[in-house]
Amino acid sequence: MYVYISICIYIYTYIYTYRAFFLQMRALGLLLQDNGKHAQAEPLVVRELNATRVVLGERHLDTFAAMNNLGLLLQVCNLYVHRNKRTQP
Repeated sequence: MYVYISICIYIYTYIYTYRAFFLQMRALGLLLQDNGKHAQAEPLVVRELNATRVVLGERHLDTFAAMNNLGLLLQVCNLYVHRNKRTQP
């Protein structure tokens, strides 16, 4: 019984610690994205998505938020590529 409780506490602490780390990575990626540094933000957002998939699982809300952030970042990068292609001679 005590082993089960200690394992549950360990798992909860592990997930809680990493979740705080994911939120910090997400905040840094969004800050870089907001400042127009999309190339620097993309590796952070991808790393956050991969880490949340491994630790929290595919169906966790934080994983869905990371997927959404990556999609928005790629959408913005694609818009910049199309704009630059139109303006170049």
